[in-house]
Amino acid sequence: MDDISPRLIVGLGNPGSEYETTRHNVGCMVIDRFRVLLKGRTDAPVHTADSLVWQIQAASRKCLLQKPLTFMNESGSAVAKLSRTHDVETAEVMVVSDDVELPLGRLRLRSKGGSGGHRGLESITEHLGCGDFQRLRIGVGPQAEGVERRDYVLDRFRDEELATLEPVLKAAAEALMLSLHRGITVAMNAFNGWEAETTEEEAED
Repeated sequence: MDDISPRLIVGLGNPGSEYETTRHNVGCMVIDRFRVLLKGRTDAPVHTADSLVWQIQAASRKCLLQKPLTFMNESGSAVAKLSRTHDVETAEVMVVSDDVELPLGRLRLRSKGGSGGHRGLESITEHLGCGDFQRLRIGVGPQAEGVERRDYVLDRFRDEELATLEPVLKAAAEALMLSLHRGITVAMNAFNGWEAETTEEEAED
């Protein structure tokens, strides 16, 4: 089952313009970048299952992109509604989320796993009944010393982080495309060792 391709790709975040550029919303940012990579091959979004949903054609089959409009800790309700409506198996769900344990500039794919304390992943695990869904974790760490995790992930990316974030979003979109066409195992092998290049100035910071 590890080489299965996703039929539903979920980008996690919080709804509302005040959260759009926060670290916690990087999953939604990846969905936006992936839609750019598709070059217009998506339908207009439909408001369903408490989400914005796009239908796409990839690898000779229909797939779904989802941005839950619930808050992060209720994401599972929206994901469960959509997956059940379209008969998507749990193993065919790919969830894109932020990860404070990974440094900015890294991403990691897994065919299944735990939540790592991420409220969105916890909610999805609860509503789907298990953690056997694929995940693409986008590094947003390291967490600033003395700052609570909640405050850190709800803060916006600093200006100096945006230069690193840009290639990360591009690589994440490419990883999703590869997983759709070749399966999760091939995508893991290609991108789990990937790291964004940093300038000397960024490295010193």
